[in-house]
Amino acid sequence: MKLFLRSTFGLTMLVLTCSMVLAVVNVSAEVTAVRSQIISASTEFVDGEPGSTDQSVEDFPNTSSQLPIESLSGLGNFDGGSESESGSRGIATFRDPALSLVANPGEWGVEADCFSLDPSVSYEVRSEIVEERDIVFTEADLSGFVPQGDTNTTGLNPDELSPNDATVISNVFANGGILVWTDDPSGDLTGLNVQMIVIITQFGGSSSTAGEEVFRASVDVTGMPNGEVAVSTQGGLIAITDGPGMLLSSNIIGIDGAIQQLQSTGNVRLVVVPGQVIPYQYTAQPDDPFTLEARVLCRVNNQPGGTGVAGVFGRPFRALSSVIAPKISDKSAVVTQLAMNRIIAEASETGVIETPSARGCGALGICMPLGLLCGLAASRKR
Repeated sequence: MKLFLRSTFGLTMLVLTCSMVLAVVNVSAEVTAVRSQIISASTEFVDGEPGSTDQSVEDFPNTSSQLPIESLSGLGNFDGGSESESGSRGIATFRDPALSLVANPGEWGVEADCFSLDPSVSYEVRSEIVEERDIVFTEADLSGFVPQGDTNTTGLNPDELSPNDATVISNVFANGGILVWTDDPSGDLTGLNVQMIVIITQFGGSSSTAGEEVFRASVDVTGMPNGEVAVSTQGGLIAITDGPGMLLSSNIIGIDGAIQQLQSTGNVRLVVVPGQVIPYQYTAQPDDPFTLEARVLCRVNNQPGGTGVAGVFGRPFRALSSVIAPKISDKSAVVTQLAMNRIIAEASETGVIETPSARGCGALGICMPLGLLCGLAASRKR
């Protein structure tokens, strides 16, 4: 759905609390291997033509068996000072979900940021994580899952299910934030874009969903010709959007002055993706190995001559202050970053009904032992 929102924080959180009630059974499965590719890439455009590029790619466990692994890319002057004219930064981090003490392990962390005061320079920044888990269920494992054939419960068509299929219900954990600023409140923002997306695909095995995309959710922020931005969501993700006044709820010291400076820059839009747990389904068969692949992407494009964009998914902002420092004081830029991170964190803690999930299970909702991510033999767990 396309939204031109300025909804209040309280109202949107009320909608959130009522939208995710679904029973999930916690049973065990064996994760026999975990692989991940961690990518960050930045491209500079001069007068619309691609120029300099910077890319960093890491591969777990090939380039390193120790987690977390981080890739970092960047172009231009991204030191965070008010004298900066343009710059970009991409950050992607993959962490060990087995070390988490909470249901949402934060194993996926992607951030993409860029800004430009130069009338000829703009950027595209992409941060992406691809995680693969090789999984196998025993017959005993699957006996606790939702029985096949009940479309009211599973959302799957019983006519398309194999006789040996069992329907597995799992969860995706999501949270994030976006900030967009532009000098001209009514200028043409066509081409400015932020995209956050999570895609889960099942590969291998003999079940009915083998080879299919079993989950897709996204948030898109698109620049419009009249200086506005359009926000659209897909797959159950909820986004809250408003102006700098949203930051008041963070109660960060100095936020009043930062808001005044942000409001004087021209046009600032904030989008918060509150912490939320989104169920998804797929099918599996006993003793039938398969792979779940998750792709998590944060991609931003800005406009030359007075725009900045910062997006983060699954982690706190680390470079937001550098994106807005050219427009407000360095101190206010730091305060703004702290405020955005607090709002995202507190929205994740209040007003969300989480479906039951064991700690350390990972963002795909399948548990694994610590020993597996340290390169040791896989074991069975709950």
